[in-house]
Amino acid sequence: MAMSIQEKMEYWMAGAEDNLATSKYLLDGNQLLFSAFLSHLAVEKTIKAFWEKEQKRIIRVHDLVRLSVEIGIYNEMKEEWQEILAELTPLNTEARYPSYKKILESSLTIEKTKKYHEFAKEFLAWAQGKLMA
Repeated sequence: MAMSIQEKMEYWMAGAEDNLATSKYLLDGNQLLFSAFLSHLAVEKTIKAFWEKEQKRIIRVHDLVRLSVEIGIYNEMKEEWQEILAELTPLNTEARYPSYKKILESSLTIEKTKKYHEFAKEFLAWAQGKLMA
C-alpha cells in the first residue's frame, strides 16, 4: 500500500528527529565532525518533508541551499539561517572522504558545532509549524 503524503512527511521528520538526537549525543561526546554531519542530515530530511508536502519528486542532492530554493522555502528563512545552510552543505559529502575529513575536522569547534546543532533544532521546530499549516 502506498504511503500518504502525511506518512511521507512524518517519515522524513522522524528521521530528522533521530539524526538531531544523535547529533546531540555526539556533540556531548566531543565528536564534532559527525555531530555536524548529522545536523546537516536532520536539516536535509526536514527540507525533504517539504518536497513531500508539495508532492514533488525529491531530487537526489544534498545541497541544502539548492533543495530549499527549489522547493520555495529559502526566502522564508532568516538571512542567518541561509548562511548556515551554505556552511552545512559541504558536511554531507566532504565528511565522507579522507582528504576532506581532516580539513573539516580542523575547521570545527565546539561553538561552531553547537551552532549547527541549535540551528537544526530551531529549523525542525519552524518546519513542523509550516508543514502542519
